[in-house]
This record gives sequence, C-alpha cells and structure tokens, in this order.
Amino acid sequence: MKPIWQDTKGYVWYGEGDDAVEIEHFIGRLSYHDACEMRERTDHLEKIGVPVNSRTMVWYSDWYPSYLWAGSPYLWLLKRACDIYEGNGVLLFIVGREPINKDASLINIKVWTGKNFYKFALIEKWNENFYHILRNLGYEIADAGQEENLGVCYSTYEGVVRLLEKYDVPEDEP
Repeated sequence: MKPIWQDTKGYVWYGEGDDAVEIEHFIGRLSYHDACEMRERTDHLEKIGVPVNSRTMVWYSDWYPSYLWAGSPYLWLLKRACDIYEGNGVLLFIVGREPINKDASLINIKVWTGKNFYKFALIEKWNENFYHILRNLGYEIADAGQEENLGVCYSTYEGVVRLLEKYDVPEDEP
C-alpha cells in the first residue's frame, strides 16, 4: 500500500521517492478524515485502472464511487481526459500534458468528429494559455451542466454522459 503524506508546503503526495505523485493541496494540516477519504479514492482509482494524480482525484471526487467501476461506460476515455472542449462541431479531449523543458509543454489531444477519433499534439509555451488559444480557434469549455467558466470536472457524471451521448462518442474504446 502506497503512503499518503503531506509536505511542508501543504502538497499531499501518494507514493514514495521519485514515484510519488501530487494528489491534492491543503492550506493547513491534512486531517485524518481527509487522509482516509483520499485513501478510499486512491484505492478505488487503482482498482479500476485509472492513474492516480491530482487531476483524477479532482475529476472523480463527486463521481466516486457511485459511477466509476471497471467496465463503466466511457471509462476508457474519462481516465485519460484532462479537459474537454467543444466547437466547430467536434469535441476536443486533452489527454495529456508533458513538460518538454522549463519553457514549454506538449499537449496531447484526441478530437472526436462524430465518426472518428484523431490524435494530434501542440506545444504550449510557458507564456501562452492553452485555454485562450482554443477560444481564439472557436472552442469553449464543453458544457456538461457545470457552472459557467468551470471545467467539465465540476459537472456531474450524468452531465458528462449526456455531453458524450450528444456527440455520439462510443461508450467502449473503438
């Protein structure tokens, strides 16, 4: 069992040494109750094959454990997607962000056209904001019922499913 621990800056980590992954940030000390809740979520995410990190801990916090289990509809996609944007008749799934160096990151994207998925990558420089770049190209944060200006992770699982159904995204990996 991997440890959950908090550093002196308030970041909460899962694992040890170079394999430790940041999963949360708290102002103040991590309570026993919060640590137990995080343990339940990390165990559940690992059980269903979702990588444990700060994104998945937030994405699945309201959905856990009612909707996500091995074999859940769309799990193959939701366990990879960081953000979802819509525009120009397609959905964009941000499925990864990898630092290239101190000045830039590689953004991995899957585009759903209604019939097929296409993959591509863009480079985001440190002084650019990917959100604003996408807005200038005609894409907005996808509307899955969350409050205005919030990411899809603040929606309900049902709202995300309705969004994916609207665009005829396949429930199982094609």
